[in-house]
Amino acid sequence: MLLSVFLLASNWNDQRAVYNNLVAQLVNVELEMCENINRLSESNDYMKSQVQNLRVLRAFMAARDESISDDKIYSNIWSSIVIYAINMRETATEAMQSSALFVRTAAPELIDALARWNDTVRRLRREQEDCLSSRNTLVIPYILAHFPNGSMAQIVQAAADFVAPSQYRLDRKALAGNWEFDNRIVARQVCVVQDLSSIEAPSSHGHRIIESIALQRKSQ
Repeated sequence: MLLSVFLLASNWNDQRAVYNNLVAQLVNVELEMCENINRLSESNDYMKSQVQNLRVLRAFMAARDESISDDKIYSNIWSSIVIYAINMRETATEAMQSSALFVRTAAPELIDALARWNDTVRRLRREQEDCLSSRNTLVIPYILAHFPNGSMAQIVQAAADFVAPSQYRLDRKALAGNWEFDNRIVARQVCVVQDLSSIEAPSSHGHRIIESIALQRKSQ
């Protein structure tokens, strides 16, 4: 009798340990996914402002609006260089997906949501790499060759601290009506809009993962 009770208690303790391990994994993934969704939201906000900056730059080039200051133009040109790196946290997610315990016990809905998350994040990274290559090929070489980079650097605090002011200023006449640079900025706009579109899917699947985790924990 005592042996039976001992075995039952031991089995219950083992099951409890398995349950606690699974719950810990789910909690870690939930926290990680919340952080990722926040990062995607921050990226979305930044890219929307970047699209607007590029729109203002192209509007000046088309209409040569003299009310726009050189510093504002420099700022908008600088905006064409910046690519907002979207770095996802994946340590907890990868650990859980590689866990035999998760494979045995996870609900199909959660497994599917995680698979779709992985696919959309991979796509987002590929598109960011494409945008990086496009920027490095089309935009940066042109800016280095045709604009007063020393003057432009003064509007960026980190650069202004170590880049000496330049005697050269922006040639506003050369910039206005510059169809070649306009085409290059259009390419950057397309990339930014593409990234904005690519953010929607992982954000949606991230919310779905959080909802699936809540259901999984209730069912345990």
